[in-house]
Amino acid sequence: MLRILSTLLAGLLAVYGCVPDDYEYGEAPVHFVNVTPRSGESISANTTLTLIFDGVPINLTSSAGKVTVDGRTAKIDGPFTPGPLEILVAWTDETVRLTYMIVEDVIEE
Repeated sequence: MLRILSTLLAGLLAVYGCVPDDYEYGEAPVHFVNVTPRSGESISANTTLTLIFDGVPINLTSSAGKVTVDGRTAKIDGPFTPGPLEILVAWTDETVRLTYMIVEDVIEE
């Protein structure tokens, strides 16, 4: 019985006792939550896209527009060229593909 308890104790120490006290666990990955306006919609050339994340995205880039990040929110500003638009938004943890149809702004006279 003592031999079994010794073996179990040695196993527990090997599994749970190996991580040093100063070990830093990595940050949880940041995931994309939502975008407004939704991907697939028609938008005007000067629309601002607002992306929401569940954490602060690191090294966020966009294949189109100008990107600004404020905490868990990122904004992508146009102007965008009329026609179909595909935007790849990438950050340290993921990449998201957004698609839109850009329509010309109607100017009332």
